[in-house]
Amino acid sequence: MALCVAACCGLVVVVTPELSLAALIGPVESSGYLAYYYRSLSEDGGPENTSHQLGGTVNASTFFGEPWLATSHMSLSLTQDSSETSNTGTQASTDSQLITGDFGLNVLPQSRTPFTLQLQVTDSRVDSEGTGFIPITFLGQEYSTMYLGLRQSYLTDNGGRYLANYDYRTWESNRSGEYEDTTLGFEADLRAPRHRLYGRASLTNNEHSIADRQNETLLLDMSHFYYPVRHFRLDSKASYYDYDRSFLDPNASDTRLTNLNIAQVSSNAFWRPTNYPLSVTAGVRVYAMDGSSGSVSGNEVQNVAMNAGLFYHANQNLRFDASFTSLWGEISGVQDDVHTQHVGFLYQTDWMEVAEFMYQAYLDGDVGHRVDVDSDVTDWSMTAGHGLTRTWWPAERTSSTSLRMNLNQALGYSAASGDVALDSGTGVSVDHSITLAFSQRAWGGNSLAQITAADTRTYSELEDSLGATTEVDSEQQLVNLQLSRDQDLGRRSSITGDISLQYVRVRDETASPGSSVAIDEFDTTTSTGRLMFQHYQLLGLPRLQFVSDYRVSKISTEGAIDREDWENRLAYMIGKLETSVSYRLTETDSRNYDLLYFRLMRRF
Repeated sequence: MALCVAACCGLVVVVTPELSLAALIGPVESSGYLAYYYRSLSEDGGPENTSHQLGGTVNASTFFGEPWLATSHMSLSLTQDSSETSNTGTQASTDSQLITGDFGLNVLPQSRTPFTLQLQVTDSRVDSEGTGFIPITFLGQEYSTMYLGLRQSYLTDNGGRYLANYDYRTWESNRSGEYEDTTLGFEADLRAPRHRLYGRASLTNNEHSIADRQNETLLLDMSHFYYPVRHFRLDSKASYYDYDRSFLDPNASDTRLTNLNIAQVSSNAFWRPTNYPLSVTAGVRVYAMDGSSGSVSGNEVQNVAMNAGLFYHANQNLRFDASFTSLWGEISGVQDDVHTQHVGFLYQTDWMEVAEFMYQAYLDGDVGHRVDVDSDVTDWSMTAGHGLTRTWWPAERTSSTSLRMNLNQALGYSAASGDVALDSGTGVSVDHSITLAFSQRAWGGNSLAQITAADTRTYSELEDSLGATTEVDSEQQLVNLQLSRDQDLGRRSSITGDISLQYVRVRDETASPGSSVAIDEFDTTTSTGRLMFQHYQLLGLPRLQFVSDYRVSKISTEGAIDREDWENRLAYMIGKLETSVSYRLTETDSRNYDLLYFRLMRRF
């Protein structure tokens, strides 16, 4: 049937419905692929698993009328998998089918009122069969999911945004029933000179049919940012969370209710001038929570927290910091107050040249005080350290070669006193470390060799309220060696290798009054390595790539699992056709596995 439209000047245009619809749809851009996968995994003396998988995806996108009016994209994926497992007279097979569809629509995407719609649907079926068992088993399961999302936005002149959204999800199975989830939400992001206000609200409801369970969640959140000048900012936030759950108790044969409410208000100020050595932060937070479960009385928590801190950079060598936090809280009628204060400093010298070495020293200290309902503890610590560093270069500078050494030493002292079970304690720590690193870029490759050795010793003495003293001496040694080299073997081949070895020894000695000395000592050796060869034009064929990759990992700790892997892979690409095959041998925990994997893919 044709539709006749009369125009001026006596012109009559005949337009068919098919022609008008085709004129509205723009060019369709499509892409996708077809692929086949084969996988075989077997264990010496164990089961063998094989899998055949065929899959494909089609993607398409277009616009309606004009690109600024409406755009759309869609995709469809199909997957068919067949797997078998056999072991000592038994055999199990599984057939799976999966279909996935995705559709998206954007209306007025470049305007101030963009609208988006997204729809995702999946449908799958899994059929399992077992033979060699008593009885023979057959099992079929079906799953389906669906997601629908709607977004409507409004953009303001000054960069703000309003957004309303609706999300609906379902998951259905012939064995597990149906889950249904619905969310309604609203967001507002408002901008003004020196102000930003962001708020959001959402209401979520989800249900499970078989369990007769229903959850409802309400979330309200609002944040305000105020920055009157460049170096000052005030952040404020208020939020409310309400969670209600109802479910059928199989033991009581009735419906039980669970409820949780959380509310909080907070504000934090930041003063950080760029041309002044002092910066200050401060904040306050009010928090309340209560919850209940059925007839059981719930918990109630209320607290008020305050914090403040400052950082003063006196010069390039000296800096100070101080902070305090206070928490006044109550948990189900029980008071729980905690107050802490902290003062610290750090002094570092400038780098100085000493006998062709660069030298720097530092002194670090802090004092802390903590008071709660059960204790009042003061602790302080001081650390003095220094370090040497030097880099050697070849005199000719014919290659990028260097040798670098770092040597560090630190002495620390700490002490604590208070009215807890251990009233006082002191500790002394001594740390030494040295690192040698050699790097070279020459002969078509890069080399790196680095060794690090560290020794840490700690001597502690703790005294309780009765005057009994416990001495704890600890020491730890670490040696780490790393070697690596990547080398080009012509224009189309390369080889890469690296080795890492590490040894750690820990020894703790504890002497308590009236007890014998307890010694706890252990050491651990860890080693890892990798060697990989790559060739990019095997047998003279362009795009025929061969990769051989060997990896090993060993650890001396009892119960740890050592592992070795050797994989060889061939990959070939011609036009839009890609294919690859790989074979991997694995030895782990005294068990051997081999994996064969094949992939064939055609893109369009």
